[in-house]
Amino acid sequence: MSLCDGRDPETYKDDTKKVIDMVSSADFYLFGTPVFQGSMTGALKNLFDHIQPQVLRHKVMGFVANGGTYQHYLVIENQLKPIAGFFRAYVAPGSVYVHTDHFNSQHEIINEDVLHRISDLARELVHMQKALKQPV
Repeated sequence: MSLCDGRDPETYKDDTKKVIDMVSSADFYLFGTPVFQGSMTGALKNLFDHIQPQVLRHKVMGFVANGGTYQHYLVIENQLKPIAGFFRAYVAPGSVYVHTDHFNSQHEIINEDVLHRISDLARELVHMQKALKQPV
């Protein structure tokens, strides 16, 4: 993707327009990011910058992040959830932060509590999305 510079997405020569269209057409979202220098990655921020706010309005979002210190879980609370608020999206109650200690040497999650929280988050996302699609 190109860096967001405010131009019409049709004018990008790479996959930027394709990615914008894919994200825009999704029913709900699970955003994940490694924590880099106490923040989400620039790539994720760039993606958010490309998406028009009305596209994500009233859609369901969930968040996962991983990092090397336990305090970095605050990236979800202090950065990702406020972005969802800006977009006026619905945020799943649970989120998942995975610390380096939760992986084995093959980079697989081995912590049972983390695996349980991942399952819970998946169920929350699906439940919320189905509930929003119910006729009133």
